[in-house]
Amino acid sequence: MDTSRTISHTAELDAAYDQAYLRVTGLISGTVLPEPGETVTDAVRSTYTDYLIDIAETNYSQERRALLDS
Repeated sequence: MDTSRTISHTAELDAAYDQAYLRVTGLISGTVLPEPGETVTDAVRSTYTDYLIDIAETNYSQERRALLDS
């Protein structure tokens, strides 16, 4: 893997992490409210699930899966 590709992949992972981290810490501190009818626990769980999906859908992850599937 070349350096620019590694940096790009790392940037995608960092962006997904930052978004999830800010939401989870906001939910826990109370500065971010969960959706109506949703508990904080459910909102954190949903955010974590979304984070896992986001890191599985980076460009590198998709290319790697395509290579493994072929």
